[in-house]
Amino acid sequence: MDGRGTNIAIGKSRHFVRRVLAIRQAVGSRHTMRGGQIIMSMLCLGLAGFVCRVSAQAPTWEKRYGLPERTEFAFDAAERPDGGFVLCGFKIGSDIWDCDGWVAAIDRLGDTLWTRRIGTMGFGAGADLLTSLVVDGDGDCLITGSKYRYSTRRGLWLVKFGADGTLLQDRMYDGPDEDNGHIIAADGGGRYIVVGDTRSYGSQSGGKDVWLLLLDGNGDTIRTMTFDFGAEDMGTAVLPRPDGTYLVTAVCCTANCGGMLQEGFSVLFLADSVGNILSLEKFDVGPKNKLMSISASPDGGILLVGSTSRWDEFPAEDVWLTKKDASFRDEWVRTYGMYGRYDGGIAAVPTADGGWFVAAYSQTFQSPGMNFDNWWLLRLDAKGDTLWTRWWGGPLNDDRHSICATSDGGLLIAGWFDANSNPLYGLSIGNSDVYVVKAGPDGSVNGIPHVSMPSCRAKVYITPHPIREEAFLRCSEQTDGAEFLVRDALGREAARIACFGDVAVFRKGSLPAGVYLLQLVRQARIL
Repeated sequence: MDGRGTNIAIGKSRHFVRRVLAIRQAVGSRHTMRGGQIIMSMLCLGLAGFVCRVSAQAPTWEKRYGLPERTEFAFDAAERPDGGFVLCGFKIGSDIWDCDGWVAAIDRLGDTLWTRRIGTMGFGAGADLLTSLVVDGDGDCLITGSKYRYSTRRGLWLVKFGADGTLLQDRMYDGPDEDNGHIIAADGGGRYIVVGDTRSYGSQSGGKDVWLLLLDGNGDTIRTMTFDFGAEDMGTAVLPRPDGTYLVTAVCCTANCGGMLQEGFSVLFLADSVGNILSLEKFDVGPKNKLMSISASPDGGILLVGSTSRWDEFPAEDVWLTKKDASFRDEWVRTYGMYGRYDGGIAAVPTADGGWFVAAYSQTFQSPGMNFDNWWLLRLDAKGDTLWTRWWGGPLNDDRHSICATSDGGLLIAGWFDANSNPLYGLSIGNSDVYVVKAGPDGSVNGIPHVSMPSCRAKVYITPHPIREEAFLRCSEQTDGAEFLVRDALGREAARIACFGDVAVFRKGSLPAGVYLLQLVRQARIL
């Protein structure tokens, strides 16, 4: 359990293991949560794409980009043919409504080559966002997002910049109501796919539909498609397949849309080139399920990345990964994070040994210097087990929103540093900067000390083990005034056990067979 928990079997010979490890969404804002360290034990009652390759020459660095007393965010990044990188996002001027798209090119060491600001511009002009990009063989970049038009209406936006920063295209694709672009991908045949949402087209039985646009190399529309899943539906990822079909994920909001208490389900569907759905899977266990990205696996399968409240206390959420084979059958499902905190997955990159790098946001590790949300990088093996993790961040909200493998064997991760709130739904003026980390294949970054998860000083001993009817819970420290909270596998409180000195007595009573989590608390504070 990554050194932070103990599996305790009680009763029958079967063995059940749950891993409590440590990952953000673009849907629904999140209030930050503070907390202390946690003592965790597991009670089992009645139970016994582009592959990242290693290179020793990969330079590593971290850099922040932005102006003092201004707010800048990066949402996507990609490598250029010359080994440099291009970033896209948005920046806010003196007012929230003076928000424009932002694009920058940097070299392999992170030094700026050029920057561009594009949008309606000026006070009251509206919020223009650039959220996803692709780079072609010439170094030109095609970027999608949404642009403010008038009243409260936004339109799907597409811009293209040459390798030297020359603006080549600035186009809108929209109807009479609000439409947004979220993700763009190239299909390998000179065409592009943009996925977002629309209130202008489709049946919209839930108020908004997934919108997919197929464009030619010039950005002209070949075909558009809408998909209605009965909620406020938003496309979040697309993976073009060699046979001309498209794998798409969508987040479907059913209540409290766009807020911390947002509820809903996600879908994964396969569509052909004219919009027929060939297969569909719905993820609706628990109040909140958000699929944010699809990554192709070298074995022909896929990895789905997102966050879920299925095994947490809503509205908190955990990093959520689902590995599927080439026929879309589950191979494994994992969650990572700390109970009661906001941890969420953004994207993943496959490794040469069949494992994964996963980019996430996390509140699992917090300190005065790294508080609220922090950047989280997980290195997993082929079965989803954690090999190592890395954290970066500052005293406020730091969120990564993009990860890509680089040609020199490293990783480029982009997002923002020290934001006051979730930029998509809680924009606020503040000195937030674009934050970019170029990491080595082991997660190391020159000049940044490795931050490890601090170990809990207190340890809990359970005797006897396995437990049948009664056991003593002994803590390595005095715990007067504290108590154990016993939670079931869904996070629901099942019992409370008072501590006397360093000992508590656990009695099974009427608790059914299963796996339980122990939390040691005093005056509502997790110890």
